[in-house]
Amino acid sequence: MASDEKTEKATPKKRNDQRKEGNVPVSKDVIAVASLVGCFYCIKLFFPTIYRRLRESLIFQISSVADINELSLGNLQLVGMKAVETLAWCIFQLV
Repeated sequence: MASDEKTEKATPKKRNDQRKEGNVPVSKDVIAVASLVGCFYCIKLFFPTIYRRLRESLIFQISSVADINELSLGNLQLVGMKAVETLAWCIFQLV
């Protein structure tokens, strides 16, 4: 019975021939880990800014609702525009 296991190492000529054909071991895990580390670094870098802006926005939204005496179009526009401004600032700050 023939076994699939190699008993001897490949010769340098055989290795060079395999390299020329493009049969080189490439670790896809290294690329994945590098991407993951980069993403975590970006999150760590931008998190304080995003947290501060979202906190300010929530405080403004809650205080605006508390100040609204009547439900009018002007009051809703003010609250909506502040929300859009905060969202846009967070998105464009990351770019």
